[in-house]
Amino acid sequence: TENLTIPYIYSITATANEKYDVKVAKGDKVATGSVSVRFVGLSYSGVVPYDFVANDANVKALTSALVGSRSREITFSPANQKICIAYPKEFKEATSIKDGNGFDYLDSYTRSEITIDNEEYYVYLLNDATSVINLKQTIA
Repeated sequence: TENLTIPYIYSITATANEKYDVKVAKGDKVATGSVSVRFVGLSYSGVVPYDFVANDANVKALTSALVGSRSREITFSPANQKICIAYPKEFKEATSIKDGNGFDYLDSYTRSEITIDNEEYYVYLLNDATSVINLKQTIA
């Protein structure tokens, strides 16, 4: 595409995972690079009652976050409640869920699978209700 007006701005609406190559020129200077667009579903987390049922509507009612992997730190303050963490299955199974002291809680959670908006999710639900202020849970 020669004879473009300067500045030339090209815009595209990404609708699928895609890698785009970019070339920028000014005078005799040229820079190239690439950018990747990756679409992921929302991740969800929150404190829930002891009788919580992990289904589409209940999980979507939790706090949502747009993150690029399962790995993140979330702080909860359950008051005789359970903790629920859900994320897209494409992020793979959690290998640990540790507190601020490095204690691994993974075995204290039950993992299930549900579908949210036509995407498969892992849901981790703490087995027992607890009361803790500022309980960090780091998912890896």
